[in-house]
Amino acid sequence: MPRRSIPIDALRSLAERAVVAAGFTAAEAATIADVMLYAELRDNNQGLVKIAEGAVAPDPAKRPGGEIARLGGFVLVDGGRRNGMLVLTDAVHDVTLLAAEHGIAAIGIRETSGSTGAIGYFARRIAKSGKIGIVMCGTPKAVAPAGGVDPAFGTNPIAVGLPVPGAEPIVFDMATGAIAWFGLIAARDRGEAIGADLAYDGDGNPTTDPEAALGGAIKAFAGAKGSGLALVIEALTGALVGGGLPGSPDANANRGNLLIAIDPAVAGDDYDRRIDALLRHVRSGRPAQQGSEILLPGERGDKLAAERLASGGIELDSDLLDAIEARAAEGAA
Repeated sequence: MPRRSIPIDALRSLAERAVVAAGFTAAEAATIADVMLYAELRDNNQGLVKIAEGAVAPDPAKRPGGEIARLGGFVLVDGGRRNGMLVLTDAVHDVTLLAAEHGIAAIGIRETSGSTGAIGYFARRIAKSGKIGIVMCGTPKAVAPAGGVDPAFGTNPIAVGLPVPGAEPIVFDMATGAIAWFGLIAARDRGEAIGADLAYDGDGNPTTDPEAALGGAIKAFAGAKGSGLALVIEALTGALVGGGLPGSPDANANRGNLLIAIDPAVAGDDYDRRIDALLRHVRSGRPAQQGSEILLPGERGDKLAAERLASGGIELDSDLLDAIEARAAEGAA
């Protein structure tokens, strides 16, 4: 597929205009665009394809929301059907303050609407504050449990951010589905097949056709292990905090989230030395292939993002850029 180069600043401005055209304020658009550009710069499929697909729009049922319950360092929040990227941005700020007060804190959120984007963005922000961040999100039901072919779970991502003394945080970010929902969309839009072990079609047959997979079910990552982790996240973001459960009428619109922040100081003052020793040990092993290196979680994406930011530009599929430009033009009409 043809690709076009665009300055990153111009892309950010374009994305913000497209999000404003969808019905958000300029301030909201800046936040949403920042989350999506974090993904785009890292070749994460939670990026600007969301704009192209019309998946970033205010929920007509949006309302004020607010705090539901509080006990110690745990707060339960009604997201008011606001966009997930906006709700989690606020929650990151609040959970880091709570962790500073209590040592360990958690915020559970129900009633968010729309994608939260790449949740490594939020785990990273918690880690940048010096806290360990854990973020889990329930998503629309698209993943079959191990041994089944019908959707029961969301792709249910989990991310962990680890502060590292004198360096950027380590950020682990994964979906519990074998492929993310927007990974299927990106493959479909590019006319590409997906791997043979990633999804079922609507009849329950394995498929390499992303369009057929969108009408069927994604397999769980790593079989029973991913299925078990997806169930745990479904329980924590659904059963615990009140996010939409499979079969409920609001299962797709009422997304649940759980953010946890831990101040390493609660376990003493030795965290910096221990995390440094751990990472040095991991890096000291022999690489599997000559000339390769052992990368820690998130390092490949961070290096790619740093290179693109240093150059000031990025290449995107022409069709993707055309679609974003069309969305932005809707606001200027």
